[in-house]
Amino acid sequence: MFSFLKKRKKTVFDRERAFAGIPVFSPSVTLEKHEGGGAVLMIKIKHKKSFFDRFRPAGASSEVEKKFALDAYGAFVADRVDGLKRVGDIVVDFEQNFKTDRQNAEMGVITFLKMLMCRGLVAMMIEKKETPDPPGR
Repeated sequence: MFSFLKKRKKTVFDRERAFAGIPVFSPSVTLEKHEGGGAVLMIKIKHKKSFFDRFRPAGASSEVEKKFALDAYGAFVADRVDGLKRVGDIVVDFEQNFKTDRQNAEMGVITFLKMLMCRGLVAMMIEKKETPDPPGR
């Protein structure tokens, strides 16, 4: 009756598909590396027109630049987000570079990428799973 009240099924990804995902930065994100191993992620955000815009000085930009400082670990992972490497490859690189065990490497990389996704800095490309047609169709 009220189809808009029905709960949507959440898409659940198994571990294998999640590690096969390819992280990609949003188009407005830039990465600026530092000599000490750290980096800064910058994103430009355009504000929507609002009532208070008429009080803004003439010529003032409606864009705001947010900066996120990254330590050496975050900079390493962010450097590998190039739209080509899979999450599993980034975990292996992290494990080998920082001489840590697999479990800690997975937890660190996954948590960091999840935080970037929640802030809208990174999107994940996951291949569509092929489902066979049900019999009789």
